Amino acid sequence: MSRGAASRYEAVTTDGVPARSIPGVGVDSAFARPARSGAPALESAFAEHYPALTRYAQWLVGDRELAADFVQEAFVRLAARWFGVRDMRSYLFQIVTNLARSEWRRRKREPLPLPVVEDGADPAEAVAVRSAVLRLPAKEREVVVLRYYADLDVAEIARVTGRAEGTVKSQLFTARRRLAVALEVCSRD
Repeated sequence: MSRGAASRYEAVTTDGVPARSIPGVGVDSAFARPARSGAPALESAFAEHYPALTRYAQWLVGDRELAADFVQEAFVRLAARWFGVRDMRSYLFQIVTNLARSEWRRRKREPLPLPVVEDGADPAEAVAVRSAVLRLPAKEREVVVLRYYADLDVAEIARVTGRAEGTVKSQLFTARRRLAVALEVCSRD
């Protein structure tokens, strides 16, 4: 088969050698991946999704290095299931969320209440916002973090959390009202 328009995919072994170049190795026994000229490559997916995933993971665990480890693990798992994943972004956020939950269970603690301060942001404001978000009920906190820190839309949040879109919208509405009250009280103090 030529590299032309005949196929969008090339079959490769786990070490990246084209399967057709190894005698006796068929496409069924090889790890298939998108050809560089075909579907988006894992490298471009990494470049596209890494920043948002890292911000999200860092917000969950309060540790930049641990967050980077979680994101890298999510991409390793994605690579292993490259063709079985329909919605790559939701899948990656699910993996990072599950890794953070496992970490919390392992340590038997909540995420660190340390602020994740963006460059140029006011540290006092970041602490107030983080404290207010951490006081939200767990389900509301989860949708707020996915929406505003991970920048997922309502449909993506619904897929990641396994909830209906209407439920996600309702939880976001309620959480925003609670945050507005909590931050208003903080600003008066």
